[in-house]
Formats: sequence, C-alpha cells, structure tokens
Amino acid sequence: MAKSVSKNGSRRDDYETPWAVVRWLEARFGAFDLDPCCSRSTKKAPRYISEQGNGLLRRWSGNVFMNPPWSQPLQSLFLYMARTEVRTGHADQVVGLIPSCNMDTIAWHDEILNCGAHELIIVRGRIHFLLDGEPRPNSSVPTAFPIWRGKRAPRSPKIFTVRASDLR
Repeated sequence: MAKSVSKNGSRRDDYETPWAVVRWLEARFGAFDLDPCCSRSTKKAPRYISEQGNGLLRRWSGNVFMNPPWSQPLQSLFLYMARTEVRTGHADQVVGLIPSCNMDTIAWHDEILNCGAHELIIVRGRIHFLLDGEPRPNSSVPTAFPIWRGKRAPRSPKIFTVRASDLR
C-alpha cells in the first residue's frame, strides 16, 4: 500500500493482518476469495490485487477481505468501494479491517453506520499486526471489522464486540 502518513501517525500503510485474525474471520464469514489491498507476500486470499493493480479500479467478486490503507483519502475510497461492490452485486460480501478511532468521519457515517454495513465488530484491545513479516508491538489504534453483504442495507449495522486476545 501507499507510504503516506495516516491519521494514526504511522508513516506506512502496509501493515499485514495476522493469519490468526483472518482465520477467526473466515470461521465466521467463510473463506475469502479476494484481497484487493495487499502485496503478493501479504495476500489473504487466492486472488489478490496489489497496489500496482489498484483495487479501486478493478471489479471485486466473491467473498472479499480488505485491510485497506489507513491513510486518507485512500481509506475512505476503499470503504466506498466495499459498499458499492456489494450493493451492485459484484461482490457477495466484504469484510474490512479498519481503525475504529475515525468514527466521526463522513466515510464512517456514509459507508458504515448509515445504511452502509450490515454488521460492525469492534475489537476490544489491540491487534498485533505484522510489518515485513515480523510481529509488531500492539497497534496504538483501535480497530473494527465492518461487514457489507447483500444489495439492501439495513438502517444501521448490528454491532458486536470481540476481545483482541480471542483473535490470536
């Protein structure tokens, strides 16, 4: 992902989701078919779109996992893309992994909270992300999993919580 300064102060957008987190999500939402926000070495699905392939310009399909860049405006654009690809029927479902400290933004309200996501799982505690394949200390940013599915959106998502320790 792009190397820009994100709202959380990180200068990198390429932190990798740990496999334990992906397996936890797959147990609840099924195996993922596509990862539109990764590199070859960090992909979490058989099909993937790298930064060079630009997941914002390609059609998504199947069961999608995305850990988009956390910097703006990329994060907002990927949230819009997730909702749009599901609403148009191109993707069956999109499960995202995003910072939850940005709940006051327009993107959070438009793409997740107000007729956007079907579910929202807020992580209590911090996820241990990987950087260059190596475990990093706990993230300094809280996270959440928005889930989009189906062409019709509910008025607001069902909200759940999970402990970060349950994701390991």
